[in-house]
Amino acid sequence: MGDLKKDTGEFTSRDEEKAEILSDQYYKTFTQEDPSNMPPATDRELMTHPLTNIELTEEEVLKKLSSLRVYKSPGRDGLHPRLLREMGMYYANHSQPSSTSAFPARNYPASGEKLS
Repeated sequence: MGDLKKDTGEFTSRDEEKAEILSDQYYKTFTQEDPSNMPPATDRELMTHPLTNIELTEEEVLKKLSSLRVYKSPGRDGLHPRLLREMGMYYANHSQPSSTSAFPARNYPASGEKLS
């Protein structure tokens, strides 16, 4: 790293001085707020059932699954995109043309209830 200019107009030559100047500049970029002057937190009413009316078709799900990038790393759920994509294609190829769906309907518990 090249020499840095101090507040006095001189240039630095030692690494310790450069580190101190960079540290000071980093510290100055953040707002220092007075913790005694914070606005009060307001209580917000939580939605009781935010995901109760979701309608998806097999075609929509399969379209999304087929567009997954299989060389990406797994998501927060730990499932690899390749697995999701291939399982989606498996269900699509092995689904029955009758009323049985490849993606059966499930009853999920209401918010706050335990999963069994």
